[in-house]
Amino acid sequence: MLNKLALLIALVLSSIFVWAGSAPDPIINQAKVLYNQRKPATLQLREAAGLGDPEAQFYLAEELRRPFFAMPQEAYMWYEKSAAQGNIYSMYRLAFSNNGTCKALQTCPKGSKSASEWNTLLLQTAENRAAQGDSEAMSIMYFATKELKWLEQAADAGGPESQWLLANRYREGQGVFFIPSNRKKEEERLLKLAAANGLAIAQTEYAGLLADRGEHSVGEAWYLAAVKQSDIYALSGYAYMLEKGGFYTIPKDLSKRTRSIPLSRSSTPPGHYATKQEKA
Repeated sequence: MLNKLALLIALVLSSIFVWAGSAPDPIINQAKVLYNQRKPATLQLREAAGLGDPEAQFYLAEELRRPFFAMPQEAYMWYEKSAAQGNIYSMYRLAFSNNGTCKALQTCPKGSKSASEWNTLLLQTAENRAAQGDSEAMSIMYFATKELKWLEQAADAGGPESQWLLANRYREGQGVFFIPSNRKKEEERLLKLAAANGLAIAQTEYAGLLADRGEHSVGEAWYLAAVKQSDIYALSGYAYMLEKGGFYTIPKDLSKRTRSIPLSRSSTPPGHYATKQEKA
């Protein structure tokens, strides 16, 4: 997941859960915006989580868990509050919270259910939702079971995060292709689908794939689509090209140099396609 960033992108890097409240609350919205912009948001998330929003509770638990090798009790508490409202991503965290690190340190948090009980509830909830066509539930079933069929179903159901992740899994060698050349074709098809469905990380990766084979003008259009979404990786590269120039036709313009781009929590998106220029 499980690489954490990949979890947040595949589960994570999108609208994870829609709160059933009657109208958007500005406090909740601000907290989520700050979190998704990778800015410090603990104070705002605490306030939003206190209002009962399950997604904000999940985000707050993620923020509280991030600096530690093992999950702190407060993070566990917010995961439980979120899971009690049906958030399957919080259920996932609770189901796999008792990892080797916390056991070795004897710091595994205590809660109302055991990890195995949360895992049972997670599988029941996610499988029921998957049967109703919920692509996010299909993706969490993949993470919980490691069965690629669930990710393939999620991609077929139109989930852009799942399309992006499946393209990367195929690139890593997972899945069976009787005709080897079909692997690359399917990988590219899925990546293009995810990009067309508006996933910024897929747009930047697809742009890199096109640039790597010399289709710079087409790649540039996809790259700029990610920039328009204020994607941190696309913005960082765009700022660099404004200052230094690059293989796209973005003109070098020091007056537009972006100095206020926040540092991301991870320097490289998982599954990132390195272009020939990056490999050099």
